[in-house]
Amino acid sequence: MSRTLNGNSLSQGYAVGKVFKYVPYSADFVRMRIRKDQVTENIQAFLAARERASKELENIISASDKETASVFQAHMMMLTDPEIESEVISQIESGKCFSWAVSDVFIKYEETLSHSSDESIKERINDMKDIEARIIRCANQKKENRLTDLEDNTIIIASMLYPSDTATMDHSRISGILTENGGMTSHTAIIARSYGIPAISGINGLLKVIKTGDEVAIDAVAGKVFVHPAPELKADIQLKAEALAKVRKDSSGIIGVPTVTLDGTRIDMLANIGTSSDSELDFVRNVDGIGLLRTEFLYMQSPTFPSEQQQFEAYRKVLEHAGTNPVSFRTIDIGGDKVLKYWKLPEELNPSMGLRSLRLCFAYPEVFKTQLRALLRSSVHGNLQIMFPMVGTLEDFQRALTILEQCRKELDQAGVPYSDSVKTGVMIEIPSAAIIADKLAEIADFASIGTNDLVQYTLAVDRMNTDIDSYYQQFNPSVLMLVERAVKAFQAAGKSICVCGEMAGTQYGAAILTGLGLRSLSMDRSRLESIRNLMCRCTIESLSSMAQQALKCSSQDEVLRIVSQSLPQ
Repeated sequence: MSRTLNGNSLSQGYAVGKVFKYVPYSADFVRMRIRKDQVTENIQAFLAARERASKELENIISASDKETASVFQAHMMMLTDPEIESEVISQIESGKCFSWAVSDVFIKYEETLSHSSDESIKERINDMKDIEARIIRCANQKKENRLTDLEDNTIIIASMLYPSDTATMDHSRISGILTENGGMTSHTAIIARSYGIPAISGINGLLKVIKTGDEVAIDAVAGKVFVHPAPELKADIQLKAEALAKVRKDSSGIIGVPTVTLDGTRIDMLANIGTSSDSELDFVRNVDGIGLLRTEFLYMQSPTFPSEQQQFEAYRKVLEHAGTNPVSFRTIDIGGDKVLKYWKLPEELNPSMGLRSLRLCFAYPEVFKTQLRALLRSSVHGNLQIMFPMVGTLEDFQRALTILEQCRKELDQAGVPYSDSVKTGVMIEIPSAAIIADKLAEIADFASIGTNDLVQYTLAVDRMNTDIDSYYQQFNPSVLMLVERAVKAFQAAGKSICVCGEMAGTQYGAAILTGLGLRSLSMDRSRLESIRNLMCRCTIESLSSMAQQALKCSSQDEVLRIVSQSLPQ
C-alpha cells in the first residue's frame, strides 16, 4: 500500500531504492551499586574501556579524510578530557558501577547542551552520546556496527545516525538517508550534502511505517518520502534524479569562474565556513570569498579559552588559504543558550534573547579583546573583515568599534603590526537593525543579513521548536520587507551587503534575494554549484519583477507560488 511521509530536507535531491533499517549499538547496562572493595576494579574497567575506545578512534582517524578525521579528533579530546575522567571516577567512588558512572556524567553534559537554542550546539549532543556508547560497548567487548557491505541504491533509515555511523558508510552504495531526528548542522546532513546524497530528517513514525526491503522514492527537495510508490510516481522521481545529476555535472565547470546572470550581472558567491579543516579551506580558492567564518569553532574545540596566540594562528591559516579573497570573521557567537563547560554563565529563561553573542562580549571585555587583538594581528596575512553579530542598536555597533580601537592602540604600544584596511561590518539579524539600517550604513563598511535569526525574531518563533515549524516562514512578506529595507539602505550609502543565512543556499531563497537587490550570497559549500547554475540561467530583470510581486503578497504561500511560476525549469 502506497503511503507518503513528510520531513525536513537536509540535502536536496531525488532517489529510488530499497530500504536498510539501521539500528546502532544500544549502550544497555544495569545500574548497580558497588561495594568499597569494588571501586578500584570499576575504575580500572573504565580506564581499560576508554583505552580500547581510544584505539578505535585512532583507527578511524587514520583511515579518514581530513574533514572526517577532525570530527573524531574532537571525540578523542572529549574521550580523554581530564575533567570528564575525574567526574566519572568520582561517581564510581560514590558507589556506582562504572557504566552507570559514565552514563550519568555524559547525560549531565548532554542536558547542558540541550538547553541551547542554537542547532549547531544541540547537535553536539550526538557526539556525547556516540562517545558514551563507544566506551560502554568497548567495556562489553562488542564489535562496532558498521554501514558497510550494502547493496547498490540502498536507502538508509534510522532514528539517528551518529558520527561513527556516517564515518563508516559506504557512500557509493547509498542513494538516500532518512532519519527521525537530526538537524541541518548534524554530521548526517554535512556528510549527505558533501556526497550529494538526498537526505530528509524529522520524519515522524519513520521506523514504524518502513522496514528493511521496502521500496521508497525520495523527493528531498519537497521533503517527501513515498513508501511503495506507484509505477508512474517512481518513474517521475527517477527522471528528476537523472535530470538533477545532469545539471550537477553540467554546472561543475563553473566552479572557480565568475557567476554572471543572463543579462550580464555579476553575483558574488561566497562560502560559510565553520571549521579550519584543510578540506574546507582548500575549497575557498574556488569561490569569491568567505562570507561567514564562525569563530566559535575555536572555543567549542578547546578545553579552555583559546589564547590570543592560538586564535591568531587559526585565523592566519584561514586568511592564507583564502589568498586575496575577503574573509568575514564573525566575532564569537556564544553565551546564555550556548554553553561552554569552562565558561560558567547564569541560566536564563529566554536565552535566545538574553546575554549572548555581542552582548556577552560586552559583559566579558577581556575575552572579547583577546579575540579582537588576534584578528587584528592576523589581518596582515590576508583580506580580513570583522563583523559583529546580534547588533540591535546603533550604540551596540559604536561600542564594538570603540573596543576594537582600544585593541589597535594596545597593539601600537606593543609594536605589533596589523593592517590599516580592516573593514568592520554589522550582522542584520534583529529586526531593529534592519529598521535602522540607514543609520548603521553611515558608519559600517558592510553588512551581512543573517536570515535564520531574522526570521526567528521577526515572527517570534523558536526555530528549534518542531511543534511550531509552520510559523517559521523564511518567505513571509514581513521578512522580505526587512531584507529589502536593509539592502536599499546599504546600497544607497555605497556599502556592500550580503546574505549568509540558510535562505541564500536555497533555490527560491537565492532567486528572491537577488531580486531584492542582493549581489553577494554566502552559503554552505555543498549548495554553491546548484545556486550558481540557477543564477546563470536567470536575468536580473525577471528576478526583480518576481521580487516586487512577492513584496505585495499577503502570505508566504502566495510568495512561494509566484517564485515557483517565475523560475526557469
